[in-house]
Formats: sequence, C-alpha cells, structure tokens
Amino acid sequence: MADPSRHVTRSAVPFRAIALIAALAIGCHGPIPSGSPAFESLTAAATDGASPSAEVLQSNAPVDTALPTAPSAPTATEASDPTPEPTREGAHPLRTEVQINDVVVDRPGVPASLYDRYWWTWDGDGGQIGTTAQIGLPAGELIETIDSGVVIAVRLAGDHRWAEHDIVVRDFGSGAVIRKISTNLRSLDVVLVGSRLFWTGVLAGDPEQVIDGGVWTTDVRKDAKPVAIVEPGRVFPGALCGMGLNVSPSGRTLAANALCNGPVLSADIIDTATQTRTIRLREQWVLALTDDAYVVADFHPTDGVTWGQGGVSAYGFEDRALRWRFPNPSDVDRFTSGGNAALGTSFVIRYFWRTDEGAEMVHAVLDAATGHQRVLLRQPYADESLYEEYDASSASHLVLTTGYDLGTQLRLRGTPISVIRLDDGALLREAFEIDPPWLCGTNYCREG
Repeated sequence: MADPSRHVTRSAVPFRAIALIAALAIGCHGPIPSGSPAFESLTAAATDGASPSAEVLQSNAPVDTALPTAPSAPTATEASDPTPEPTREGAHPLRTEVQINDVVVDRPGVPASLYDRYWWTWDGDGGQIGTTAQIGLPAGELIETIDSGVVIAVRLAGDHRWAEHDIVVRDFGSGAVIRKISTNLRSLDVVLVGSRLFWTGVLAGDPEQVIDGGVWTTDVRKDAKPVAIVEPGRVFPGALCGMGLNVSPSGRTLAANALCNGPVLSADIIDTATQTRTIRLREQWVLALTDDAYVVADFHPTDGVTWGQGGVSAYGFEDRALRWRFPNPSDVDRFTSGGNAALGTSFVIRYFWRTDEGAEMVHAVLDAATGHQRVLLRQPYADESLYEEYDASSASHLVLTTGYDLGTQLRLRGTPISVIRLDDGALLREAFEIDPPWLCGTNYCREG
C-alpha cells in the first residue's frame, strides 16, 4: 500500500468539463470584503461572530449497491516519446520535447513531510517540493498528477477539443514514456494510487450529448488492458455535466462524482485494492473522503456564489448515517463553502464567513467523527490572501500560497510558500520559496 501521506483529495471539483461552474458553486472567488489583508494563526476556536458549530444529526443516505457489468475495454499501447509539431504563440516557440533540470539541490526550509511531494502547473511544468528537480512536458501534454516519481499527463488525440484523449505516463526523473493509454474519453480526471491508475471522463464526440465515460483502471508499469470498474453509457441531462474523482488519504477509497450545473447525479464509491464499486450514492456530491467517512455538499451547484448554501455534511461509510452538519443550520446564512479535503483522518475546509463587519476567509480542521472545528487561519479576503494547495499538502502540514492556486503563482519566479502545522495551527509565513531555474508555459518561457 502506498504511503498515506502521499495521497490527498483535491480541492474544489477536479473535472474540467464544468470547472468554471464548480468554481463558482463552491465560492472559490468568494465575496470581497473591504480592508487590507491581515493574517492570524489561531490554535483555539474563534469568537462567536466567526465560529460556526456543527450540529450532530442522524439519518440515512440513499444508496444503490448494485454492481455493474464491465464492457469491453479500450486498448493500451506502448509509445515512444511523443514530439508534437511546434507552433508559435507570443514571443517564444512552444516546447517540442521534454526538458529536465539537471541542477538538483535541496530546497531549504521544506518540512520533512513535504519533501517528496510535488507541485505542477496545468500546462506541463512540474517539480519536487523538497528539491529543485523539475520537468517540462511538450506542448499539449497537460499534467493531471505527479506521484512516486511518475508524471501523469493527458493529451488530445484528435483535431478538436471534443476529441478523444490519450493518457501519457512518464518517468519524472528522465521524462521517458513509461506507457501511453488510449481512451475514447474527453474531460479526463486521473488519480494514481501506487502504480495503479484510475480515470474517468465523458465520451468524446458531440459536446451537446454528454455520456458518462465510466471509471477505468490499469497498472501504469504493466502492459495490461484497462478494466472498467463502473460501466460507461449513462446519458447526462445536459451539456454542462461531467465526471470527477476524489481519493482518500490512504488511497484505499475512491469517489467518482457525476455532476451537472444544477442536479447532483451520483457518486460511486470504489475499493481501489479490489477495483470494485461498493456503493452508489444518489444525489450526493462527495467533496472529500477518508476510509470510513465522507463529506458532501448540502446544496446543488449553481452558476453564482451565494450565502447560505446549506453547508457540508459528513456520513459514515459503514452505516451511511449522517454524523454531523457544518455549520449549524442557524448559521448557514453566514456561510459560503470554498474548498474541502481529507488530510490524514481529519477534514480540512476553507470557507467564507460573513461577520457584522464584513466577510472573512477561514481555514479550519473538522473532526471526522464529531465535526468539531479547530480554526487554523482567519483572514480578510484579498489578492494577497493565502489559499491552500491540497495536492501539495500532507497529513501534518497544509501548504498555502497567494493568488488562489499554486499553479498560477508558479508562473512567477520566486513563489513564496507558507505552511500551517496542523497539530498546533502554527503559521510559518513564507517558510520556503519555489524558484525554478527555468519555467516554460504554453504561451511563454521564463528563462534566465
């Protein structure tokens, strides 16, 4: 089994088909309060005006335990290092081959639990947090995840954006292609657990006819055909629908969400060890999960950010009874959700909270059993606010950066990384710095 600290659930909604809608739905941009930014690290609960509570409730969640029949699988093939034809955008040509930084030294100030974790940008740049090791992929290869020395990227296989996509598996240290997996899907979302790859998406083709692409798995280091865990073929009710994955910190449990702009369709819970679906949750959107509990949204996604969305609720997998709801129903008119993840056995949440003076952004840890809140950081929302980067975080440290997400900030040289220690809530402001020796995006290069 993989090291549990290496696998964390992603913030917000992972799938690309409805990324903008989901970002609005969970309040990523949030209400903008007045005033200059100020940061405070807290080790105790906040005062009444900014300390919502969780209400413990009991009920049953609707489930469907019927298992699907697997259809025929797409093919998997070995491939040489792909080198797409270059095009020019802006001042620099796009990359046509893998770039590797050979000057690798330890990066000072990085906590030990973060040393072996990775950062990456959507357009093909990635690196190790604890060292200056870095890789840049050819233009058109978009990084989905990096873990255990393996880079997982997706690449368009057709001539239009709705066409099929390939999954390209590369060695992080050399850039060599380990495997290429051909799919008949678009808008892919991918999770790597050890050497086993899981992915989902929607069938390529007509963007107005959205069809569930199922959930698939294969071993990234073996030439084995992909196997369908959840059968594809459901027709979704509109164009703004998609599929996405969340994984527990241990990597043993996976949630595959089917979500549209408006309705929440379902979530398939998958045992990654046996590669089987164990539960289908009806009309529940799994935001984050451990191996014994999961957090869902108490609201349907919308095309705007509003107060009083209903909060989040936690259920137990064993009895599927509602454990707690956050915040207390009497406080939901103050609340807008902003992001959720499971780190270790706890849930970490970012939310916007309306006070008598305005609004603030809060990072907190919620106890998985009780929903008890321990506030980590409270700050007025502004361009300089700190946002978590769950993919880079560990069970003991929460990684934060300014400017909404790490991928955006890494386009700039010398990106400062702040860290919160989860055990005591201590904020280590600008604990270390990501300053790659080179960084190329799809439209430009930052070299020097």
